Amino acid sequence: MKKIKYFYNANSLRYEKLETPLRVKLLRVLGFISAAIVTAVIIVSIAYRYFPSANEKRLQSQNEDLKDDYEVLQERTKKLQDRMGDLE
Repeated sequence: MKKIKYFYNANSLRYEKLETPLRVKLLRVLGFISAAIVTAVIIVSIAYRYFPSANEKRLQSQNEDLKDDYEVLQERTKKLQDRMGDLE
């Protein structure tokens, strides 16, 4: 249950109910939503920077495999060049 707020009116010497205008309520709601969105964007950007996605992990492992294959090919070409040098 919502707590009702009152304020003291010095002109009528009475306590009157405090009613917040719709504009103030909308500003509070929009402020909360914008703060939540900014916080979410910051968290997501940090998460993607330090924690790689599944696709990124797959690409990194594929890149490592290709580097290994490239090294094997380099060794083979080196051996073939040495053999060609021996034949000459």
